[in-house]
Amino acid sequence: MGMHDIIGMTPKMKAGSFIWAGLSCIIMVLRPGGAHSKSILHSLDVLSQLLATNSSKSRSGNINIISSTNIDDSDPIALCYLPFLYPFTIGGKPSDVNGQYGILAAISLALEHLNTGNGSIVSDVAGINETCPLRFMTAAFDTQAKQNVGVDLVIKLTDRGEKEQLLPCAIVGAFRSAVSIPTSTISSIRGIPQISPASTSSSLDDKEQFELFGRTKPGDDGIAIPLLDKLTSWNVNNIAVLYVNDAYGTAYADGIRLAAQQRDNPYIRVELVDIPNNPTDVEIADAIKQLKGTEFTYFFAIMHAGNRTDDKIGNENHDRIMIEASKQGIAGTTQHTWLFSAQLDNSLAGRKFSLDDPYESRLAEAYRGVGVLRAVGGLKGIEKFDMLNSSMQQLAQSETDLSFLNSLLQMEHALTTQILGQELKFFLKDPHTATAFAFDAVIAIGLAACGLVQNANDNKILMGEEPNQASLNITGKDLYDAFLKTTFEGTSGNITIDPNTGTRDPQTTLYTLTNFIFDEAISATSAAVSHQDKSVSANMVRFKKIQTALFKSGKWENNIAYTFNDGTTNIPSDLPMPEIDANYLSTGFRIIGFVLCGIIVVMALSSSAWTYLNSKKGVVRASQPIFLHIISAGTLLMGLSIIPLTIDQGVTDQEGADTACACIAWLLVLGFSLTFSALFTKTYRINQIMKSAAKFTRLKLTATDVMKPMVVFLLINIIVLALWTALDPPQSQTVVILEDRFGRITQSYDMCIS
Repeated sequence: MGMHDIIGMTPKMKAGSFIWAGLSCIIMVLRPGGAHSKSILHSLDVLSQLLATNSSKSRSGNINIISSTNIDDSDPIALCYLPFLYPFTIGGKPSDVNGQYGILAAISLALEHLNTGNGSIVSDVAGINETCPLRFMTAAFDTQAKQNVGVDLVIKLTDRGEKEQLLPCAIVGAFRSAVSIPTSTISSIRGIPQISPASTSSSLDDKEQFELFGRTKPGDDGIAIPLLDKLTSWNVNNIAVLYVNDAYGTAYADGIRLAAQQRDNPYIRVELVDIPNNPTDVEIADAIKQLKGTEFTYFFAIMHAGNRTDDKIGNENHDRIMIEASKQGIAGTTQHTWLFSAQLDNSLAGRKFSLDDPYESRLAEAYRGVGVLRAVGGLKGIEKFDMLNSSMQQLAQSETDLSFLNSLLQMEHALTTQILGQELKFFLKDPHTATAFAFDAVIAIGLAACGLVQNANDNKILMGEEPNQASLNITGKDLYDAFLKTTFEGTSGNITIDPNTGTRDPQTTLYTLTNFIFDEAISATSAAVSHQDKSVSANMVRFKKIQTALFKSGKWENNIAYTFNDGTTNIPSDLPMPEIDANYLSTGFRIIGFVLCGIIVVMALSSSAWTYLNSKKGVVRASQPIFLHIISAGTLLMGLSIIPLTIDQGVTDQEGADTACACIAWLLVLGFSLTFSALFTKTYRINQIMKSAAKFTRLKLTATDVMKPMVVFLLINIIVLALWTALDPPQSQTVVILEDRFGRITQSYDMCIS
């Protein structure tokens, strides 16, 4: 058998095209009578049975060359092996809390589409089996969510010295970033790419340490863009981030802080408060105290999932934090808003609280109106995700496929039977949103690998050479570089990978904002049950979740208005209203001013009246009554100026305060001008008479004669006042004495300034 046969090519095929020659022969031998007719994962089942028979294995780069020793006429198969690492057991018990069984099914479905050229979901895959000689296979390995277990698995899987075992061309997984960090370090050293659909730690973006790590889900810091955009839409410029102090939480929080610093308009202030993993009550109280000290009213919490005990659904760590926040007055106040990372989603939805229990009642009020922001692989109603969902449901109806999925699990049989069988159907009927990330991860690897082979063959044909096994010599670095350049429309959106980090571009990812509110229907039901059974509390509430907004193609699409802690859709301020000491006049001072003004007015009017009544008397006539009346009028005007002096923005608006400033100037100036002009004129008249007497001459000087200068002075003042008022009128302006750290005025006073 020549190299020409190994890659499945015949001289009559189009240049650069390949077929899976000999596969039909294998099918006929292994599955006679068409027993596979209802199987969806047929090609994987066939490959699995081929590998279970006597077969010889060799390698070309990271590609396995499989030849059956039982079937002489079958051509060798170039196999890209993609083992799947995920925590199928936690604490020694089977678990599907993270959708691992549905994800395994999605990975298998993606492999089936690559093997058969099924482009029903991803059009780029259509007919790829006719142009690509590679076939794809997987097996599932349980990391138990432990670093040491994951490391041991990767060491064994990537051991090139084991000639009889399949060598991965890439590894799919792991779930936890804490596991992916050490496993991807080893896989990178050994030249095997590791592509995760779930690990999100920003630390994994470091290409110096994780050279061949990539992911089809954005990193934790990718959530910063939709988070900050949502805050901007709410006119929120200040947020405090509470994060668990480990590699996961620190990278997550730093990503939000850095993204905020890079935003110019609008600027969003982010303050970080850390808390230990599994904190004590004292540590929680201290962290909440720091949050309260920020004076912010919006908080974003980055926490791990807590412990679940007995029949309680709740998340222990979140509960302890929210209770303490309520005690310190920053939760359940109707003014504070809490947002969480994805870990809260499953623990709060459907959870019941008794309002008769003080602890549960306080906790329910604290949780009311919280939101969860997370990246999702897809949502019902999105075409490609619905197509994946439909295919998953078809898998659930096939006993052959269920049995095959069971066989992929490299675990103890007694352990798998506790979770699989009939129960597996349940997991496939409502798949986890992460299944889309996993499906797209496998498709991306497949397209990248096939693209490498196709390019190598095309180059040989252009050079007049026939394709040979060298076309299959795919290294891990080559495959990873091709993965970085692979783009397609997947089930989780447009797949675009950042070439600098190997991480999915967050702008191409779907994010949802889920709002948790009281389920009024459940509350009503509780009341009805309580009416029939007095032992059941009517004051029972349960939380329901509502998807209020979807971040798609780099912008938010609002589905329904967000409900905040006060039960309304009114957006709270991001800072409490400051306590401002504007130094406005107190009521007592105003009363004193009005009293003094009244005394002056009464005295002025009384003086003028007395002058009039006694104008015939010699002493009054000698004092020149006309000028006494003018002095009284001037005094009256100056006394009236006390009234606008008592007016500030504590009792009126800006326009009223400005008018008061203008009135002060007019009343004081005119009153002063009248009073002192009259005194000056009166004195001038006496002076002229005395000079005339000294010369022994007769001088007749009427009041009208000496009032002319006074009138001139008065007119000049009126003209100046008019121009002042028209061109640059005095206005009430606030003079700042003190500001808080947010630049808001805390102490000031008003004064008239022109």
